[in-house]
This record gives sequence, C-alpha cells and structure tokens, in this order.
Amino acid sequence: MFKFINSIMIFLLLSGTAGAQKLSIQERLTKLEQQSGGEANVADLVIQIQQLQSQIAAMQGQIEQQAHEINQLKERQKVLYVDMDSRLTQVEKATAGVKPKPNELTTDSALQDNLKSSEQSQSTPTQIDEVEVRAPIEAELTTETLNEAAVSVQQDDSDPQAQSRYQQAFNQLKQGRFAESARAFEDFIQTYPNHELTDNAYYWLGESYYVTRQYPLALAAFQKLEQQFPLSAKLPDALLKIGYTYHELEDYSQAQNALNKVMNSFPNDSVARLAQNRLNLLKREGKIN
Repeated sequence: MFKFINSIMIFLLLSGTAGAQKLSIQERLTKLEQQSGGEANVADLVIQIQQLQSQIAAMQGQIEQQAHEINQLKERQKVLYVDMDSRLTQVEKATAGVKPKPNELTTDSALQDNLKSSEQSQSTPTQIDEVEVRAPIEAELTTETLNEAAVSVQQDDSDPQAQSRYQQAFNQLKQGRFAESARAFEDFIQTYPNHELTDNAYYWLGESYYVTRQYPLALAAFQKLEQQFPLSAKLPDALLKIGYTYHELEDYSQAQNALNKVMNSFPNDSVARLAQNRLNLLKREGKIN
C-alpha cells in the first residue's frame, strides 16, 4: 500500500514537471514570435522614415528652386521699372525743350549713328548684359531714339493728319500708355499702309506689345516690318527684337537663328554686339550649344 502511494506521488510530480516544461516552451515560442514581429515593425518604420526624409528633401529642393525663381522675377521686375522710369524721365526732359528749327533737324541716318554711339558709351559690357536681358524696351527707348521718331514726323510734311496721328500714338508710348499706343499704331498702319512712317509704326507697335509681354503680337509686328520694309532704317533693331522675343517665348532655336542673322547681316552695327550678348546669355543658361 505504501509503495502504491509513493508511485502515485512520483507520477504526479513527473507530470507536473513535464507540464511546467511544456508551458515554458510555449512561452518561449510566444516571446520569440513577439520579438520577431516587433523587429519587422521596426524595419517597416525605418523604411517609412527614410521615404519621408527623401520626400521632404525633394520638396525642400523644389521650394528652394521656386524661391530662387521668384527672386529672379522680382529682380527682373525691379530692373524693368527702374529702367523704364529712367528712360521716360529722360524723354520728358528732352521733349520739354524748344522745338528744333527745320534746318537744325538731323537726318535719320545720323540720328541712328548717334543712338548707337550713345548706347555704347553709356554702358559697360556687364551693365549692357544685365539691362538687355531684363529691360523689355532694351536700348530702344532712349532719348535719341524717341527724338528720331519725333524728327521723322517733323520731316514728313506730306500728310499733316498722318503726322498728327503718328505723333499721338508716339506720345502715348512715351507716357507709358502702352495699350493705347498699340491701338493707335495699329490704326495708323491700317489707315496708312504705305506711308513713310509705317515701318516705324510697325516697330513701335512691336515695342508696345513687347513691354507688356504680349510676345506673340510683338513678334508679328517686328516680322511684318522685316517682310514689308526690307530697306527700313529700323530693320536692324526689328531683327534684334525678333531674337529677343523668341527668347522670351522660350523658342531658343529660333532665337539663336534670329540673333545669328543680325550678326551676319549687320556685323559693324551695335545690334551685332547686342545680339552676341544675348547669345552668350543663352549659352550660359544652357539653352543653346
């Protein structure tokens, strides 16, 4: 009897030990599963964090690029207004004087030479490059050029009404009323398609559109001058502005072709230097080879 009881106790003890061992193994497996699952979650989190860091870096780069472009636009706008204000102030001072006598009027060719030499003497190469890039009317709305148009009106006395309409359009341009000057020059061209001032009207029409950044309309006006008035004194400037306008339209291949045409057609004119400056700019920007 005593032996039987001892056997039962030994059996129960061994059963309890086996159960304890079995429970311990299950616990270990559970812990291992939890640990492996936790490590997987950590790995996923690390990947997500890396992806977020990459996205943030990309967004930061875009923000910096946009900020740079905005600063460039602000600088361009600032130069535009300063340049325009300076030129219009010069015009107001020049036109406030006494009207020249007929025998004191300079010929168009001489005025053109004066304009070119004045542009060259008033700007260093670096200044020219900066102003030419940003200013919409560039070197055209100088005192000499504006006086040239006024003198052209005074010299052409064949049609007083035509002179009056041209002068009115030109005055609006000098006053910065570009939308009105564009309409006035368009009316003049339509009314006087073969007048001695029509080529000039096309040119200033293009400038009126160019300064208001209506580049397709400006391009059309400059090209009309080139096509219809190949002997015009304003042709070199119109060809140069065609190149500038293509640049603004981001048609860099056409801009390069137009500027090369200026240099080949007028190698000894200051427009050739201006064209070369713009080509250099396009190369620095990586727009052309």
